[in-house]
Amino acid sequence: MTRAAGKTPLNFGTGIHMCLGRMITLLEQQEVLSSLLTHWSEFEVTDSEFQGAMYSTVATRMTTRFVPDVRLPSR
Repeated sequence: MTRAAGKTPLNFGTGIHMCLGRMITLLEQQEVLSSLLTHWSEFEVTDSEFQGAMYSTVATRMTTRFVPDVRLPSR
């Protein structure tokens, strides 16, 4: 079987073909975002582009601006 060269899908799949690492990847994403957002007082998406997929909509580009949290640590 041959397949034309193209973009490799980066989704997790569904059903019996679902990626075995899906849950750990989602957990890692949640931990990283939680950690990052504790150091920033606010953020805003300044530009984005989405593409429709079979079961969902996928962000193909998302430019984000973060504002550092300038509060002094409590003593």
